[in-house]
Amino acid sequence: MVGEHSKGVKEPHQGKGFGKELSKLNLISGLGFTIIANILVGFVLGAFLDNLFSTTRVFKVIFIVLGTLSGVYNGIKYLVKELERYDKIDNVDSGNDRVTDLKNHEHKHREDEKDE
Repeated sequence: MVGEHSKGVKEPHQGKGFGKELSKLNLISGLGFTIIANILVGFVLGAFLDNLFSTTRVFKVIFIVLGTLSGVYNGIKYLVKELERYDKIDNVDSGNDRVTDLKNHEHKHREDEKDE
């Protein structure tokens, strides 16, 4: 009975909304994973260099900052790429509606010419 009105008619776009919500969640989790992964790599690399050169947290701090900057940069790049992909998908979907609207407009224009 999911996606049906009380008269038993199925709603046509219920599944699409759920898919869009999941894709948004995927986008946000991908951004978070990208930033956190870069920070962790910076931390591990900094800890390794601190142990190698017997320094106290100098390389950890430097590489955590570099990892954070790299993570934010890569995260923004990821977002821009995904948003461009979503725009292409939306343009294709709305392009079908535009073709239908254009055909309806041409048909209406022809009927107006016949009336004159």
